[in-house]
Parts: sequence; C-alpha cells; structure tokens
Amino acid sequence: MVAAEVRSLALRTSTAAKEIKSLIQDSQSKVDKGRELVDRSGQTLAGVVTSVISLGDIFSQIVRASEEQSSGIEQIDVAMGQIDQVTQSSSSKTEELAATAQTLADQSSQLMTLVSSLTSTDESDLAQIKSDRSAPKREVNRSQSSWRSELTRFKARTSTDQKIMGTPSRIDAKIAVFSEE
Repeated sequence: MVAAEVRSLALRTSTAAKEIKSLIQDSQSKVDKGRELVDRSGQTLAGVVTSVISLGDIFSQIVRASEEQSSGIEQIDVAMGQIDQVTQSSSSKTEELAATAQTLADQSSQLMTLVSSLTSTDESDLAQIKSDRSAPKREVNRSQSSWRSELTRFKARTSTDQKIMGTPSRIDAKIAVFSEE
C-alpha cells in the first residue's frame, strides 16, 4: 500500500509538474507577448513625443504668423485712417474751390455789369477822356461816388480771390484805369 501510495503520489506529482510546466510555458508566452506590447508601446510613445514636438513647432509658426498678420492689419488700419483723412481734406478743398469758383464767377459777372454800365465807349474814347481831364465826364447810370465805392468793394473782394487764383487779370488793369479817373 505504501508503494501504491508512492506511485499514486508520483503520478500526481508528475501530473502537477506537467501542469506547472504548461503554466510556466503559458506564463512565458504571456511575458513574451507583454514584452512585445511594451516594445510597441515604447515605439508608439516615441512617435507621440515626436508628433508633440512637431505640433509645438507648428504652433510656434502659427503664433509668429498671427503676430505678423496682426502687425499687417494694424498697418492697414493706419493707412486706411490716412486715406480717410486725405479724402476728407480733398473733399473739403474741392468744396472750397467750388465755392471760390462760384464767387469768382459771381464777381466776374458783377464786374462785367459794372464795366458795361460805366463804359459805353471804346478804348479810344477812354484814352481821350483820360487825356483830357478838363472835358466833362460822361454820364453813367450811377453817380461817380456810387460806382467808385462799388468798385472799391469789388476790389477788396477780388484781392482775396487773387491770392488763391494767382496774378491780376486784364479786368484789374481796366479797374485801375477807372480808378484813376
């Protein structure tokens, strides 16, 4: 009976050893698979680190580009402000020029009316009147003092316009002729 028990114990030990061997082989296989997974995880983590570094570089480039874009937009804003100022100034100057042109047209019309009312003679008659101071003055629609005062007012108005428009014209020369009388 002892031998039978020893045999039975040996048989169980042999079976347990086989199971242990099988478990060890299974564990070895799982450890190998785990090692492969760890190696792959390491490679994946290295790829992730590389991607993160690359992503950081991309973000740095985006930040630089955004700063340049912001600077460009600020410059455009300044330029637009300057364009707006120039446009307003130009518009204002155009309005002033139009008003001056209208004033000159009105004054020219008034002067032509004044000259036509003052003279009904040609240049030769004017020369004769000027040379002969003792000759009686020609009658005009207005009294002499009245047309002289209007002529003075007209000259005062046109002197400012001459500063804007330039040199005196032939009309000014004719005004001088009438002023001397």
